[in-house]
Amino acid sequence: MKINKILLKGYNQFKDLEIDLTYPAGHEKAGQPLDKVCFIGQSGTGKTSLLRLIKYFVTNDNAIGTGVKLSPLEEGMVKMNMSFNDFIFLKDKNPSAFYIYDTLNSISTDGWFEKWKNEKTIHYSTNKPILINFPTERLVSKNEDTSNESVVSISDEKKNERIEYLENLEPGESIDFAFEDSSKAWDFVLCDIKKHQATELEWRNRISETVLKLNSKHKDIEKISEEYKDWINTNPNPLDILANELNKILIDLGVKIKTDIDRESILHIGSILLQTLDGKTLDRNFWSTGTKQIIDTAMPLFEIKPKNAIILIDEPERSLYPNLQQKVVDFYTGLGDNCQFFFATHSPIIASSFDPWEIIELKFDDSKTNVIQEPNYLNERHVDNYTVYPKYLKWDDILMKLFDLTDEGNNDYRVAELMKVAALKNELNELKNKGENSGEAFEKKLDEFIKLKAKVGWNEKA
Repeated sequence: MKINKILLKGYNQFKDLEIDLTYPAGHEKAGQPLDKVCFIGQSGTGKTSLLRLIKYFVTNDNAIGTGVKLSPLEEGMVKMNMSFNDFIFLKDKNPSAFYIYDTLNSISTDGWFEKWKNEKTIHYSTNKPILINFPTERLVSKNEDTSNESVVSISDEKKNERIEYLENLEPGESIDFAFEDSSKAWDFVLCDIKKHQATELEWRNRISETVLKLNSKHKDIEKISEEYKDWINTNPNPLDILANELNKILIDLGVKIKTDIDRESILHIGSILLQTLDGKTLDRNFWSTGTKQIIDTAMPLFEIKPKNAIILIDEPERSLYPNLQQKVVDFYTGLGDNCQFFFATHSPIIASSFDPWEIIELKFDDSKTNVIQEPNYLNERHVDNYTVYPKYLKWDDILMKLFDLTDEGNNDYRVAELMKVAALKNELNELKNKGENSGEAFEKKLDEFIKLKAKVGWNEKA
C-alpha cells in the first residue's frame, strides 16, 4: 500500500491544500507513489497532524494516545488517494475470481475503510502489518527496559504467540508505538539469539568432550566437527545477522554489537551486548540516548521485516548528532521492503537525505492562519524544474533556501565583528602602503586580525 495524494479542505489550519505524493514527470517512476516523503515546516504547520491523518486513513484508528483522539472529520474534509496493488481480493466470495485491485481514488472520511472491508473478502498475503507508527510521544516519554532479566526467560509458547500475531495481522491493523511496547521486539529477537547461542555452546561442549576422551579416535573428532560445521551452515547466527544490520549505524556512535562468544557473553547468554570499537563491553546504563533511540526503533523493524507497509517516523533526529542524522533515513528505509516511509522533521540534515520532489514544505500564508505548500519548482512538476536540491547544498544554504531562515546566523553579533575585521584589514593595508608593515605594532595588529577573522569564519586572506 502507498499513498498518492492527500487533499485537505477545512481541516484545522489546512483550508484548501492538495499534496501530490508521486514522482514528477521526467523521473523513471513518474506517476508512481513516492517511496519516502519528508514533511518540513515551522512548528504549527501540521507535520505531525499529517502523520496522524495518514494513520487514521490507513487503519481507521483515530487514537493518538491514551484517551486522546483526532478531531472529528466532516464529509469531504480530508481525502486520500491510495494504491493497493499489493492486495488480492476475492470478488463475490467466488474462489475462482481472484483479481488485482490497483487503485482506490479519492477515498473520503465517511467510514470508507469499514465499507471497503465489508464489500469485499480480502485475501491478504504481503502486508503484515499495514502500518507501523513511531510517534514523537513514544520516543520522548517511554524508556523501555530491555535488561537481561526481561528477555532471557521468554518461552517458546510466548514466542509462537508473537509469530502467530505477526502472521495473522488483518489489512486494517497497525503496530503503533504510541501504545505498543517496543521491548517486545527485543524479547523475540533475543529469544532466537539465546536458543542459537545455547545450542552452539552444546556443540562446543560435545566436541571438547570427544577430544578429551582418552580413547578418542581421529575419525570421531572429524565426524563431530563436520556435524558442527553442517549445523553452523544450516543455522545462521541471528546475532550476526542483527549485527550486520545495526552495526551499519552503531559504528558511527563508537559502538558495535558483540558477536564473539567468550566468558562475558556466556554469562549474558541470550542478550545483546554492545562494546566499544576497541572491544570494551558497554553497560546498557551507559548507552547514549541516541544509541537507545536507534536500537529501540530499528529492533521492531528488524523483527517485523515490513513489506509493502507504510512507516511513520516523527522527528527521527531526536538525540542524534549531525553525523548520525546524515545516515538515519537510509538506515531505516533499508529495513523495509517496498514500504512507503513518511518522516516529519525540523532538521536540515535529515532534509538533505531527500530529493526535492520527496520534500513537502509547509508554511503559513500571509494571514498566518492558513497552511500552504511551498512548491519549490517552476511551472509543472518535472525533475528539471525544481529550484532547491538539498542533497547538493551546504547546511546553511538548506536552512535559508528550504527552511526560510532570513540570515546566516547570529546576525547582529556577526555584523559587529565583521565590521571590526574590515576596519583592521583597512588599517593593515594603510600600514603596508606606508611601508610600515614590520615591527611590533604591525605584528600585534596582524595577529588580532588573523584571530578575529578565524572567529567569524572569514576566509578572505589579508
